[in-house]
Amino acid sequence: MFSILRKPTLSLRKPVLVRLLGFLILYLAVFFVIILIQFQKNGEFTTAIGSLTVHSYHLEEEGRTKTVMLHNGKEAFLLDGNTSLSFGGVDINLFGADFCMMLPSDEKLYLRPEYMLEEENRLVFSLQPAKDTDNPEANQEQTLLSFAVAEYQTGPELRISCTSSKVFSRMEIPIKLQQSSHVEQSGNYFSIVTPDKLSYRIEQHFIDNEKMALILDSDETRIVFGVEKETTESGFAKYDASAVWTLNRYQHAIGDWEASAYQNWNLAVPTSLDEKLIAGYLAESVSKIGLSKAIENISPDFILNRRDRTYLSTVYLGALPAGRDSLVAEETAREARLNFLVQQGSTDIFLERNILQYFSIRGSYDEINLIAAIAENLDADSVPLSLVPGILECMLDWPNFAHPEVGKYENPFSNLYTGCLDTITQFSYLNEDTDLLLIMTDDRANTEFNIRLGLVLQNIADQMGDAEWSAIGRAFVVCALEMANTDASLPAEIDLLADGERIEANESAGSLPSSLVAEYFHDKYYPRFYGMPGPAAGMYLWSGAELVKADYNEDTLTVSMEFPVGDTHYMIFVNVPPFQTIRIYNMNYRSDPQFERYDTSGWVYTPQSRTLLVKMKQRSDIESISLIF
Repeated sequence: MFSILRKPTLSLRKPVLVRLLGFLILYLAVFFVIILIQFQKNGEFTTAIGSLTVHSYHLEEEGRTKTVMLHNGKEAFLLDGNTSLSFGGVDINLFGADFCMMLPSDEKLYLRPEYMLEEENRLVFSLQPAKDTDNPEANQEQTLLSFAVAEYQTGPELRISCTSSKVFSRMEIPIKLQQSSHVEQSGNYFSIVTPDKLSYRIEQHFIDNEKMALILDSDETRIVFGVEKETTESGFAKYDASAVWTLNRYQHAIGDWEASAYQNWNLAVPTSLDEKLIAGYLAESVSKIGLSKAIENISPDFILNRRDRTYLSTVYLGALPAGRDSLVAEETAREARLNFLVQQGSTDIFLERNILQYFSIRGSYDEINLIAAIAENLDADSVPLSLVPGILECMLDWPNFAHPEVGKYENPFSNLYTGCLDTITQFSYLNEDTDLLLIMTDDRANTEFNIRLGLVLQNIADQMGDAEWSAIGRAFVVCALEMANTDASLPAEIDLLADGERIEANESAGSLPSSLVAEYFHDKYYPRFYGMPGPAAGMYLWSGAELVKADYNEDTLTVSMEFPVGDTHYMIFVNVPPFQTIRIYNMNYRSDPQFERYDTSGWVYTPQSRTLLVKMKQRSDIESISLIF
């Protein structure tokens, strides 16, 4: 009986000991976790740019992340600790004894990231020596390592590039295969196959198999590592664009749109008070029906309301003082805004149309050089789509609008050309069955962007003798114009329908008035700015006549303008230094504040604003005005 009672007693003690031991282990585990949390390094972060993930540590001071303001106005994060990146089944480590540069002397310079700049589609690391060096200049030299991500339909691509003021033979960047990834070899390539069966390809000479490191030689522009794209380099290899988008088709499309626009303007101007529309109508009418007849068609209310007219219509209708005041006010505001962008090193300067032409006309060559410097800091392998038209315009305009002593040298925008084409390829939507070709993001096209890009792409491709890219530029323009409404306006945005073959206007985005679109296809009598030579830089002219030439010789500026005989046009000269006299029709002309009232030419100069207002009645095809300083 007693033996029977003892067995339960012994069996009850065993669980108590097990439980006590379990609680002890649990308490110890909690204790160690608390200790680890207390001593964990502050500032740890993980962020992603597309398919690229970076893990590192911010440098912190009193609990706040430390940053540095770069010369281009952008803010970068200072780093403190090991930095690694993950992409395509591989960890890329920017730390340790294997992350180094080989110098020409065969000396190894070990590196560490000092700061990280995060941009729209890339990460840029500034590298510094990881240890003390005997070279006192080493810390003053700059090395930038860039990781740019491009997303294609077939998969992502990582482009690694380096710019350095140091002279080096190669850079070694240690890598490590992620779990379940493996390497396959095919021809001159290594392929890293991930668990999801994606194959990321890289050329063999970019990898040191023994050291497990990426190798970037000093003469290499970039390492390209990504899912193999099915398309060829141009992205349009199977599409004969030059056969589809012929110059004849392009010219007919523009001609048809211009005819429709002009017909609608004819119907609108008798009652319209839209100055931009009226200015476009008058510009087109100069060579079609004559300026005098066109003015007869305009709304009398617009003609009589001289005070509210601006410089847009002044070149055809007069009211020069009001035109001058509106021009000076708008130019002052625009100049301040653009100068701010340039001084800040902002890439937003490339969102502006024909920016080099703007600064060259005003003699602002220092700003042009700063714009070139902004371009040189861009990643040539990953050009943002929004900047492409502006960069191509700068590349096209550099020889003509940079300072004569600078423009004859290497074009600083040329190295971005291939990157621009890559970006265009990436965002192009092509349906070969319907010949639909537009730049689209998220199945939506910005109409004005396609026109602007198409025009400059065609011009620059023609200059380089590239018939296919020229045709692609024409396609962007024609596909946009074919969406014109009955009044010749265009939808601001175009949506791709679900079938992938048809497009329709995004009505909620509104429309582009035909007068705005016309600025891209303007006649030679459309008003514009002209730069003027003279005793001081920065003098320019606003006129609707065509400039034949402007010469400055022996203190005399002679400006020759072409305009139909019998018509009168008006000119506004800006930033004009004081002068002695003016000659018109080869005769000295006196100033008269009431000159606009008379049926002849005349002028008035305002020293306070340094503006010269001129009325020119055209007696011959080409008339000249001379300023004697």
